[in-house]
Amino acid sequence: LSDGYTVEDCQLVCRFKWQDQKFDKQYYRPSTLFRACNFEGYLYAAREKMPQPKKPVYFPDIPK
Repeated sequence: LSDGYTVEDCQLVCRFKWQDQKFDKQYYRPSTLFRACNFEGYLYAAREKMPQPKKPVYFPDIPK
């Protein structure tokens, strides 16, 4: 978080690595997931491969 990442970024990486079949679950721990040399690559891969939640579209009130 002190490097400018958001809580949502951290949650995305956690979900992505948990669902990754190639990732050995014995390494699913904060010291591995959030290590500076790992996190940026994990986040990039997660953003590329995980479906992103769609933001709601708000339309202005249409005059009647």
